Amino acid sequence: MVVPHLPAIAADVEAMPDPLAGRLKKTLKVRMVKTFLAGLTDRFKIAKAAGFDGIEMQFPGDDVTETQAAIAASDLPVDGSVCGQHWQIRHTSPDAETRKQALANLTQAIRDTHAVGGHSVLVVVGKGGDGPEEEIWKRSVENISQAVPLAAELGVQILIENVWNQFLYNHDGGADQSAEKFAAYVDDFKSPWVGMQFDIGNHWKYGATGDWIR
Repeated sequence: MVVPHLPAIAADVEAMPDPLAGRLKKTLKVRMVKTFLAGLTDRFKIAKAAGFDGIEMQFPGDDVTETQAAIAASDLPVDGSVCGQHWQIRHTSPDAETRKQALANLTQAIRDTHAVGGHSVLVVVGKGGDGPEEEIWKRSVENISQAVPLAAELGVQILIENVWNQFLYNHDGGADQSAEKFAAYVDDFKSPWVGMQFDIGNHWKYGATGDWIR
């Protein structure tokens, strides 16, 4: 049995051109950095040392000034954020006051994200249980659309995440579902500042992920 010379193999691999270089970057949510160290800067430095290209905050919620200091100390940028409380305070809610607060949270997330140099805010629009699909589609689009001018002004994209929220797909359906509803929903905003943050793992059981990406 011939054992390959591993260092030589590694050198060959490193010498190969990477077709995705500069196109795909590795980032993670700040709370995914598990450490006994309490400081935010420590989390940034750990993520940087582990080879990540960026980190995501939660806004509103995380402290903007502390985040700016962590960026400066670690040289790790914030690429975006996750909108805080979007599961509890939803754009699909039948309650007007709840939707008003959801909009306030989103606009604050956009401002905070811009303040730390990020360029996107991940949003879960709500839950399918908040009403008939056509109804919650309309009211969530109307609500989120009010934040689009601010997003355009500050250069921060609003990105809809596909999650198990019983909206825009059949939760009890098969593995042959397409992304057409998600695409149509995003297109309904008629703005380049609203897109989709596609979580490959979230919908693997409902359709071919490659087809959804295409």
